[in-house]
Amino acid sequence: MPLLYDAPPRRPSPKAEASSLWIGLSLMRARTSATGQLQECTEAAHNSQAPPSHSPITEAELPTPHQAVRELASRADATALRALADAAIADDQFLRRTAVEVIGIHPLGRELAGIILNALHDPSEYVVRTACDVVARWELNEAHDLVLARVTSASRATRRSAIRALDKIWLDRDVPILLRIYRSDPDPGVRREAARALRYRVSSGGLAAGF
Repeated sequence: MPLLYDAPPRRPSPKAEASSLWIGLSLMRARTSATGQLQECTEAAHNSQAPPSHSPITEAELPTPHQAVRELASRADATALRALADAAIADDQFLRRTAVEVIGIHPLGRELAGIILNALHDPSEYVVRTACDVVARWELNEAHDLVLARVTSASRATRRSAIRALDKIWLDRDVPILLRIYRSDPDPGVRREAARALRYRVSSGGLAAGF
């Protein structure tokens, strides 16, 4: 992987180190390198002594898993990506949603595009909607068919999110599907999203009369 810039590597801050360790502990997926650092911090806390390079980290100072995941957005390294990938398959649906959201804004997030595609299959509608938002942000064309399948979701909020994402990765064959949604979906918000997506495309496609 190419370096982002030609600068000497910097040691992560104590707060960033603690965040990475806490994610590993919370997800029970800590790796060998993280285990050594966690042991150092734990022993220091028990002995009331600071680790060699920073002040002791108390339990109250440790971030929650959600905070730790969010802090990874500013860490452009392989360790952060591994932690995000782990968080994206956690048992907690809200932690998965947070991980997908952070992947969407991470400078190296596109390396985890497969995670976003998988999230569109997630049993949690919260995760699916967040994945749709990432698809829209990235204009992730390979997600088209997965997003299209969600415009008929039982959740009206998910249908709206899917239509907004579809608007960014549009194919001409989507017109009849969105027209049908515009005419028949029971939710006014969903019909409005369909109307926005169709507004210019219907006119340019010569389907204004049908609209």
